Amino acid sequence: MHYDLVTVDVWDTLLRRHCAPDATKLATCRYLWLLLAKQLHSRFTSPYCLLEERRNVEASLGKQSETQGSDQEYIIEDVMNLLLKRILVSPLSDYEELIQALVSFEIQTEKDSSFPDPTIHSLLASYPARRRIFLSDFYMSSAQLTNILDHHGLSSLVSEGLSSAELKLNKRSGRLFEHVLNLWQPDRRFLHIGDNLHSDFSMPRKAGFDSIHYKPTAMSVRAQKLQHQFSDRSALLKSIVDFTSSIGISDEIINADSFKLGLKMSPLFIGFSLHIAEQAIINQCESILFFTREGEFFSQVFANLFYSNSYGGHELPPSNIVEVSRLSTFCASLREITTDELMRLWSLYSTQSMQAFSASLQLDLQVLSPLLDLYGIDASTPISYPWKDKRIIALFCDPNFLLHVKQERDSQRDQLKKYLLQSGLKPDASSIMIVDIGWRGSIQDNLSYVYPDLTIHGSYLGLAKYLNYQAPNTQKTAFGPNLNLSHNDSSLLDTVSPIEMLCNSPNGSTIRYVSDGLGGIKADKLIDLSENSAFYTYTSDFQSAVITTTQYWAKAIKIHAISSDELRLVGIKLWRELIQSPPNHLIDIFSSLHHNEQFGVGKFVKMDQTISFAQVLMAVVSVSHRSRLRDYLYQTSWTKSSKNTHLMGLCTRILLSLIDCSARAIRKGRRYLQTVLRP
Repeated sequence: MHYDLVTVDVWDTLLRRHCAPDATKLATCRYLWLLLAKQLHSRFTSPYCLLEERRNVEASLGKQSETQGSDQEYIIEDVMNLLLKRILVSPLSDYEELIQALVSFEIQTEKDSSFPDPTIHSLLASYPARRRIFLSDFYMSSAQLTNILDHHGLSSLVSEGLSSAELKLNKRSGRLFEHVLNLWQPDRRFLHIGDNLHSDFSMPRKAGFDSIHYKPTAMSVRAQKLQHQFSDRSALLKSIVDFTSSIGISDEIINADSFKLGLKMSPLFIGFSLHIAEQAIINQCESILFFTREGEFFSQVFANLFYSNSYGGHELPPSNIVEVSRLSTFCASLREITTDELMRLWSLYSTQSMQAFSASLQLDLQVLSPLLDLYGIDASTPISYPWKDKRIIALFCDPNFLLHVKQERDSQRDQLKKYLLQSGLKPDASSIMIVDIGWRGSIQDNLSYVYPDLTIHGSYLGLAKYLNYQAPNTQKTAFGPNLNLSHNDSSLLDTVSPIEMLCNSPNGSTIRYVSDGLGGIKADKLIDLSENSAFYTYTSDFQSAVITTTQYWAKAIKIHAISSDELRLVGIKLWRELIQSPPNHLIDIFSSLHHNEQFGVGKFVKMDQTISFAQVLMAVVSVSHRSRLRDYLYQTSWTKSSKNTHLMGLCTRILLSLIDCSARAIRKGRRYLQTVLRP
């Protein structure tokens, strides 16, 4: 049969989506949230909050249209205009430019997330017509819909059409079909094709059209699944996690167990990368500096995830890896040479020998030895609470000591600044993002003193309770636990060595900065072959697996508008499982680890060490033995990891277990009280 006019629905008829319809709106809300996060009312804490408000705006505009005698319709520009006026703390002088940016972004998102229906060409070929147009109940204009259809090469099927948003008449009420009849003589033959049983089949028939209910089973089931995944985001994330966890293992993989663990743990690091990107955009950071050593891994995940150097419609700032450590930045950051200033070190290491102190500041112990002898200080003997020790107080009043430390401080600061300048830190920068694993952000603290006029935003996997003053030019956020805001998931930070091992790099720890012989500065590093053994036999395959998943996550994040908050619960759950129920292969490799504790302790620590019953008892009366026990418990706090536990006597194991349980109970009680008493 030949028709005078065939009208065709757009969505789920001419075009299909890779996502649920509201995922496009969520993407626009994410774009808006990233752009204006600091200018929004406090209740709009996420893209989802903005999406809910957008739905309220649409309902309000729809009712307003209805009271004026039209159908419940609205156009996207009006939605954006009213939404902005509702969500912003202070009104803008001109909304038009921003409104157009939001509309353009949503149109582009619709293009990126849609594709032509696979069988629509053959269907329309079966119903020849003198003229064919689209007819859509949608909040965009006909010109905007034509733009999207042209993008997909559908102009040969429908070159023009009508949109309910412009006419304030829709198919659902039937009034849009009546409008078509008034435009084209009602005695002609009309056919409408669409997916909605009411709007696209029943209502056109009621108006005198022929109609076809076009709803292919496979596409219908697919659309229902996408809608379910949008309504239940946990189902969406589970489907992605299930898929990425089943990625095949190539012949190049040395440790299959490690690779499989990396696939499983990938949401933790994907979520962290999203957090980094969001914070960098929100805070308008001019660059992102990934701190070694864990930052080398984080940087790879980040670069592969955001291969187009953009996120949520926003360009990301340039990023670089900088080779830093507490050791290479602490002395350079000293504002003055006093015991008060050194509390930044001693608050972390309250018992310390002057040998470890000198190593932490990179001082020449041979130069200091006569001064230590003068004040009766043995360099190798640990001193509890050095800032209270009369000998240390006297040493810090000695002009020769002060001169030596000051000269070393000035030299290290000069080298550090030169290195950071050639590593991407612009001299006129006002705001940067630094990325590190955590746990208190002390390297960021150090740099905040070296650069007091630079705002430094820190993004961390987790943050423990700060022990030192936080400079006004430093801001810190965490993807995981942040004990400065909440004690939720605090137990994850009781045992951080395993996660540090999995994020480690084989490229060594930075000690200082030296000339490269070519007029530049390079990092002088300490590379320990024993420490790197765990990386090459285990960690490298773990990290390769995480990076392998980025291509799948990148697509899902763009299409489904996934934000870091959504991955946080998944990531925290996986992190908790890793610590509480670790696989045996991880325990085995961790037990053989040599951990770098040059800063503070001044040496590498073996994770498979043991302690005797007598040494445990001596901790009751001896400061040095108490320090030894505390270090042992900290370094082997992941008690399941010690392969040599069986070498200790039963009494020792029982006593250590009681001490460990007591310590955990005390920490838990202290956190509870802090939560209850928090003002």
